Amino acid sequence: AKEVLRPESSDIPLVFAACAFPYLTGIIDSYSPQKGITGVGAEIPAKDRVGLMLKIFPHLKKVAIPYFPDNPQAVITATETKRLLEQKGVSGIAFALSKEKGLENDIAKIKDTASECEVLYLPTDPVLYVPSTLKRVIQIAMEQKKPAIGVTLDSVKDGALLALHPDYYEQGVEAADMVNMVLNGVPPRKVVPHPTQSRYLAINMDTARKLGIHLPRNILLTAREIIDTYSRSEGETPQKGH
Repeated sequence: AKEVLRPESSDIPLVFAACAFPYLTGIIDSYSPQKGITGVGAEIPAKDRVGLMLKIFPHLKKVAIPYFPDNPQAVITATETKRLLEQKGVSGIAFALSKEKGLENDIAKIKDTASECEVLYLPTDPVLYVPSTLKRVIQIAMEQKKPAIGVTLDSVKDGALLALHPDYYEQGVEAADMVNMVLNGVPPRKVVPHPTQSRYLAINMDTARKLGIHLPRNILLTAREIIDTYSRSEGETPQKGH
């Protein structure tokens, strides 16, 4: 859209939403006033996700981080997560997958790498999060008795242990407010782009139970959504964060 509209010189403004790392992928220069373009970034800082991971696994030694290198968001989040983990003394094994070689080749690579690690971290990656691929990768993690940590609510519904994730509906509401301002005459350069204000924690207690993972109560209380079919089957009310 940016290449077609050329908002820096066009009379047609561009407002984006749910765009991961727009300042690193070339959509905008920075989260500062831009000419002809504004919007809402989708990212949650990798340091927050790494911090959460280390609260749950304080003695973590190795993390497997698969990604598809054709996607700028994937490269950025995989390498940044690896860097942050290594700052904390944890080995982050980031490894590239290949769409050309097919899913089964990628699955074999994930199996080999995950077998050497304690956690499988799934970074922001549009290809990795294709529903059929995501389910298969999480299935592999469960077969190896390794927790998968994702970045979307859907990943937790598919069996990942947890995800610190944005709410895309809320990002749409934020972007709609920006559109409304522009339509009412506010120049786009005065509608400053910003990262999303939405961030939530989802936890899959079924996965935690199957893998024998104890989640601290203070973390459980911060969760917006807890998937717990055992509690529902027993007639209990699943715990919810507030």
